[in-house]
Amino acid sequence: MINFEKFFESNEPNLDFLIDTTNNSRIRSFLESLNFRCFEFNGVNLFYNKITQNPARGDILFSGFSYTDKSIIKGPIISNNIDFDASGNFISIEITQKAFVVRNDLFGLSPIYFGKGLIANRLQLIFLVLKEIGDLSLNNNYTLTPFLLWNAFSQQIASFQTILSGIRKLQQNKFLIASQNSIQEETDALKDVPFCEQSSTTYHTYLLRAADDIVKNLTKIISFDRNSFLAVTGGKDSRVLYAALVSMGKINDVQIITNDVGRDRYISTGLVQKFGGHFGFPEEESLLYSSLSNNFDHYFSHYFFNKINIPDIYIRENMFLSNKAISLIGGYCGEVYYDFYQNIGIRFQSEKYSENELISMLKANSFSEITEKDLADITYTFSNLQGRTWSQKLASHYLEFRNTFHFGSRINKLNQIDFSPLVSRNLFLASRCLPDAVRDTSRITFDLTKIFSEEIAYSQYENVLPDYSKIPYNKHSKYDGIILPLQPNLSLIKYKKLQIPQISTKPLFQEKVDFLTKLLAENKANGFIPDINGKKHTEKIVYFMRKKSPNIDKYITAVLMSLFYKLYNKNESSFSR
Repeated sequence: MINFEKFFESNEPNLDFLIDTTNNSRIRSFLESLNFRCFEFNGVNLFYNKITQNPARGDILFSGFSYTDKSIIKGPIISNNIDFDASGNFISIEITQKAFVVRNDLFGLSPIYFGKGLIANRLQLIFLVLKEIGDLSLNNNYTLTPFLLWNAFSQQIASFQTILSGIRKLQQNKFLIASQNSIQEETDALKDVPFCEQSSTTYHTYLLRAADDIVKNLTKIISFDRNSFLAVTGGKDSRVLYAALVSMGKINDVQIITNDVGRDRYISTGLVQKFGGHFGFPEEESLLYSSLSNNFDHYFSHYFFNKINIPDIYIRENMFLSNKAISLIGGYCGEVYYDFYQNIGIRFQSEKYSENELISMLKANSFSEITEKDLADITYTFSNLQGRTWSQKLASHYLEFRNTFHFGSRINKLNQIDFSPLVSRNLFLASRCLPDAVRDTSRITFDLTKIFSEEIAYSQYENVLPDYSKIPYNKHSKYDGIILPLQPNLSLIKYKKLQIPQISTKPLFQEKVDFLTKLLAENKANGFIPDINGKKHTEKIVYFMRKKSPNIDKYITAVLMSLFYKLYNKNESSFSR
């Protein structure tokens, strides 16, 4: 059904790499068979693809993208003269005098995995290598991941421990030093931004600096690609970027796109009608024919159970692509600046973090019977997250997991780079200097929009915002307490008729339902998960189908995870969830 061992290269602008600190000849032979080049240095092997030149001491291998003083740097490249900041979506490997230094971007949007003497950007690579050398074992606690909570908390990996025993995701504020038979995990001072309450003056100073960062980032993106699109929704994060481009006089240098969900079209057309801009679409479009089997092979190669909800691009038997590479500018990562999980209903009775309260909450809200032993990975993770209060722990968890795999993994799109100008260290500092109760109101993105345009900031959103004039850290405005109405104009959105043969397609959700139905039939025939076809799960599945809930993805992942454990877990006879 799924070939878990089929490896697909990352899409541009990424390369793939694996560092072996043990200098294992079997690993070398195996990865060279996958067309990886090998650079041996001081008893450590660096394997990489896509680049044909050989690195040298002092060089940096760069994968992804970041910003320089005047432009954008785009991988994959090797150079000894790269000067980039921590913003962006990247991994860099520096070859120093004695070791390899492996870092990623400010928010860790490009994940790094390490353990058992190995470091890689792809968990599947480590899986394949461990299987090859006979050192593969699976983390049994990971099997409960899809059933932890029925919301965004568990639409992706929720702990530093991965599905592979002994292999962890690198924490956002860390970097790695790899030398012979050694991997050191160190704190990165530039990325280590603790929660520390400060004055209103300090907060607004950080905001002004962040506004300057965003203007510079937008200027570089537009100069880098004249085929840039701006995603505008009814929410707060994309509003910051729209207001910034209006204030810069650059709103007509991008084409605006929006979602056909909720009130996004109403709000976005209302903004364009009142403040300017124009809607667009990719200049050329084509149809990529594929198959569910091939798509799922791609999906598991790239994400390897770190992502639980399944992106649309992987489930469809065919999809529309732009023939011309595009840049999409979005408010992605804006939600790291407030407590997203609390806003979707994860709350606790006390203010200070308590491990017992975490365990009680998960036991009460998970749709699977779990024990404290099952939750060992989660409790370890929360104990190591930054912060002392629930608000801080949840904000840190969002940054480490939801933000990485919901937004960071978007870099693997075909013919598209997603830029996140809101990744700013100054904005990060601003959010972490606020009291919890203030930060959790999402006022930071609202205040940032006010810097660019007060009128745009106070114009209506998809959801009604709190009256920020009554919340501490406010700067007075003549619009305080007012919601400025927008008049939607849906005729502003032009729809292009595709110049391709007409095809019949099933609705996306129906494709997922059909696929799950086949999985459940195979599960019942082979007994992968004994109770997945039982009454309680069947009723839940029927409910999700009726509601067209994205939680249907969790059952797809659960059954496929069961198959994976059946094939590769030598320590357990069955998948027991």
